[in-house]
Amino acid sequence: MALPLTPASLAALPLITADALEWGDILLFSGRDFLSKVIEDVTNSLFGHVGIAVQINGRWFTLEAYSPLVRIVPLVWETEDYNNSDNPYPGSIAVARWGGLPPQNAAAGIAFAMQQLGKAYADLDIAKDALRNMGWPIAPEIPNGKSWVCSELVQAIYQAMGCPIPDNPHNFVAPGDIPAPSQISFIGRIL
Repeated sequence: MALPLTPASLAALPLITADALEWGDILLFSGRDFLSKVIEDVTNSLFGHVGIAVQINGRWFTLEAYSPLVRIVPLVWETEDYNNSDNPYPGSIAVARWGGLPPQNAAAGIAFAMQQLGKAYADLDIAKDALRNMGWPIAPEIPNGKSWVCSELVQAIYQAMGCPIPDNPHNFVAPGDIPAPSQISFIGRIL
């Protein structure tokens, strides 16, 4: 199991380059910006965002649910030019991997992930998840596949690969819950 990870152990992960990535690696964002800190605080996690590494024509990209939609962005946008700032993402990007993932399983995940591109980001769901995490009695919902938050999208992609990532005790999955299965281990930090 990849968890628990502390700020010190996150900082101690080796720095890696995109050359070390494999399709389907999990990119976990631990940020210093306001929104990241809110999500991290509410979910009691080091991570406020999560995406999947995908390679297209030799270039690495992040597939993510990021308001307003599910998208693929060049990884260099996060490592060099986050939000057109000419600076990297304000924080760390940890890389985790599901060990022993068969290629045919990854192919199923790729197919599912590509079908999600352009679908809406579920802005309201993130607020409901935060309230559930704080103990509010809000009934859990099954993602409708028409809109996503980042962690539910990653969970669904891994489900399509035959690699289940369970919900947390509050009946949803937050970014920090994604590396919970024992088959997932951290391999480094890309930033």
